[in-house]
Amino acid sequence: CPPSPPWATKYVSPQTSDDRSCRTPAGLAAESNTSSKVKILMLGIGQTGTTSLSEVLGSFGLRVYHAEDMMAFAGRAMRPDTTPPVWARVMSRCRADVVSIEPALDTLPVAVAASPDAKFIYTIRPIYPWFVSSGKMGDVDVYFSLAMNYLAAAGIRMLPWVDLWDALTGQFIAFWDEGRPYTISKTFTMAEIIAHQAFVRPRWVTWHLQNRGTRKITRDWYYAKRLPHDAVHAYRSEVEALVPKDRLLIFNVKEDTM
Repeated sequence: CPPSPPWATKYVSPQTSDDRSCRTPAGLAAESNTSSKVKILMLGIGQTGTTSLSEVLGSFGLRVYHAEDMMAFAGRAMRPDTTPPVWARVMSRCRADVVSIEPALDTLPVAVAASPDAKFIYTIRPIYPWFVSSGKMGDVDVYFSLAMNYLAAAGIRMLPWVDLWDALTGQFIAFWDEGRPYTISKTFTMAEIIAHQAFVRPRWVTWHLQNRGTRKITRDWYYAKRLPHDAVHAYRSEVEALVPKDRLLIFNVKEDTM
């Protein structure tokens, strides 16, 4: 295959893109290797109300990074080999007030270590309805990621139209430099839609997220056809062991209210 165009290599490659995100003057001034400066960490498994909680917190004017925002601007913090200094640097530069670590739940110890001043919210729901919900969305994620991993990458190499568009408008560079979270946004620009579908979603495969975190917890069903009670309880035990009790809120989305 011919090499990727300059824009794709510089901004989309998993090896380099996370060093290119959130590079406004304000972002660079906020960068820290010792603290992510995150105020709230959301620890809930996928389909336990993480999006709804993100919307509520965002309504207070907080800068909320949910799954797609993390993949777009802070992917290095989602990698299986991430470290506390890397996690702190990426998230502080993006000036995130709130971060949901789902679907990369295996980064929990790193996120906790990198966020010494954060409060923590762990959303839960009954296992059976949660699993039915996550199973429906999980299949879509897997099939979509497998397709986009090939189609999007091939399209960029065959026709470097993104470079041409960006040379004329600067919209894609601005998208990454500003790092504006868009997952819970009610309005999207055309550049955000294109960047998300062509470059952000395929990263799911790049970081093996279909086999980690939320997807790993549900593997009991795929391989043994049994509900993942043990995996869910093991994750909760890890949360309670790592997070100080006075900074942890366990929120049952079926019983509690916002």
